[in-house]
Amino acid sequence: MKYIDRVLKIILALFLAIIIFAILFDYNKVVYDYKSIVVIIGVVIFIPCMILFYMKVIPKLVTIRCLPTILLSLFTFLCVLFGLLLKVQPGWDMGNIYKHAIAYATNTEVENIVYLYTFPNNVGITMVYTVLFKICTLIGLNDYLTIATLFNSLIVASTGIILYLTAKKLFDDNKALLTVFITLITTPFYLYCAIYYSDTLAMFFLILLTYVYILSKEKTNLRIKIVLYCLLGLFLALGIKVKIVVAFLAIAFVLYKIIKGFNKKEDIYLILTIITSLLIYALLSIITNCFIINDKDMLYNNKLPYEHWIGMGLIGDGRWSYNMYQLNYSLDNYDEKKMASNEFIKERLDNLNLISFNKHIYDKLKYAWTDGSYYAPEKLRRDPVNHNIIQDFILENGRYEKYYKYFPQVLHAGMLIFIFVGVIGSLFSKNMDINTCLYIFMLGLIVFFLLWENRSRYVFPGLPLFIIMELYGIDMFSKIKIYKKDRFFKIDLI
Repeated sequence: MKYIDRVLKIILALFLAIIIFAILFDYNKVVYDYKSIVVIIGVVIFIPCMILFYMKVIPKLVTIRCLPTILLSLFTFLCVLFGLLLKVQPGWDMGNIYKHAIAYATNTEVENIVYLYTFPNNVGITMVYTVLFKICTLIGLNDYLTIATLFNSLIVASTGIILYLTAKKLFDDNKALLTVFITLITTPFYLYCAIYYSDTLAMFFLILLTYVYILSKEKTNLRIKIVLYCLLGLFLALGIKVKIVVAFLAIAFVLYKIIKGFNKKEDIYLILTIITSLLIYALLSIITNCFIINDKDMLYNNKLPYEHWIGMGLIGDGRWSYNMYQLNYSLDNYDEKKMASNEFIKERLDNLNLISFNKHIYDKLKYAWTDGSYYAPEKLRRDPVNHNIIQDFILENGRYEKYYKYFPQVLHAGMLIFIFVGVIGSLFSKNMDINTCLYIFMLGLIVFFLLWENRSRYVFPGLPLFIIMELYGIDMFSKIKIYKKDRFFKIDLI
């Protein structure tokens, strides 16, 4: 089965090569406009600097025992600070979820009640904020906008902390400390603190699941092992309920196990994870059906079918389409919407030939994967509560935008290049580690967004796992030794 592993990695490497080429030489504006030459120069500077920092500076800094704690505390402080400074009034889907959660928490009338019947995928995040707002209401706190922002900021901060702990378990102290520095300079983390939507919570569950699984593998105490595998099931069910992207990690893990081969003695505990996950998900669905989505007629008349999002993904670069939404929203019921979506999909596919189909795929890859801001500035410009100098740096056409916009783009391009190198290097490795599972997860995301509605914001939840993958590439680069022999330069991978 190992040949499947190689095939999947080769496919991922091809996708990454296309994306990297598009970032450097054929970028189309998503949020910011870039000059390709500036991005290329930035990447050329960033990659050797990161390698040298890892090889020369990190070994010295790692001797400072309290440094990770200090840096992670700084990261937490910055998350809260940026969340409050960039606070925005609730709008788009985030606004509907926010208003629904307040109404459920305070037992008041729900505005736009059909929203969750139209988009039941957002019920999970609505439940989370309903519980949060209910608790705060009971203790006399009712500044829900600040509460949502602070909660979301702490979720992002917790993600950074768990990412460090995961790297420490997977690698060594050097790479774990490097992870903290990468996290600190990854500015989209800070920007997303003010975007209290499902993306950040999905990101949290993805890295949490990875960390708990690693813990469960190393523990030998039977009781602790059982608890950890049950927690895996709990977090998996909660994560999937919040955002379906979490399920891709579970699918990647199953494929990884099939390719590697199951260990009966160890993997028998996964039955606990499956049972726990199914029970918790069923319980959450029952609660949802009883208290939130409890009108079957309204659900039938308003719910958008999955085909709607596939059809939307066939338009241009796959971004959200108001016309496609209006087409389905104007129809009377679910069956009519599904039929119209299927007809639209058939029509679009019939109009595509090999050349136009390849261009469509390329355009979708560019739109989702070449934006280092992950669409955060676009969301933050909509009805901000505060007006400060940070917005002059991060918002499109801001006074100092040109001094900021290249920074996350260069980091994003550099990260993908390191991941690409790690994938190529793993093709020559006989060991099949958890990085194989992460590569399958990334490939799954790429393929899914080629089929579905497409946006760079949807890539953001995978960022902590991408950073883990980036470490493999940095480590691979650090093992390249260049020496002179017989007047020829040779490169050995040591």
